[in-house]
Amino acid sequence: MNKKTHTRGTRKNAPERYLKFLQELEQVTKTPVNFSMIELIKKHKISSSVRSVLIEAGIIEKVNGLYEWKSIKPNIKMASKVVSTVSKNIRESAGNRKNRMIIESKSITPIDLFTPSKEFIPEPRIPAYKPKRKRRMAKIQKTISLFWGLITIKF
Repeated sequence: MNKKTHTRGTRKNAPERYLKFLQELEQVTKTPVNFSMIELIKKHKISSSVRSVLIEAGIIEKVNGLYEWKSIKPNIKMASKVVSTVSKNIRESAGNRKNRMIIESKSITPIDLFTPSKEFIPEPRIPAYKPKRKRRMAKIQKTISLFWGLITIKF
């Protein structure tokens, strides 16, 4: 059986993918046409954090909602530098997430969860006033039957 697998770009061809992305980005930014950076990123299958890396590096600049190219023509050296910066940012954010999870798990111990403190003692709930329901008395119906039960009168 052939299983369909998700094809991702490998690390080996990452600089080439980023170079193609940078070349197309330069072409698109030279023309005054509005475009979607996200669609361009998805088309080239690269990280979405590349936009912030390019802005921080001064390669592109966002002016009046449009991106402008502010650097030299893209080359393989520039692409590999962008790849390394993006991967470094991803590693740092993943490390920060792990550290945050470790710190959060260390700060809350099982003993803290079960020992009430003065700050977290819930106030006793006072039930709202509810008037008691009035019970209705069932009406007692009297009946008179005439003609051996053929006619009944209720009153």
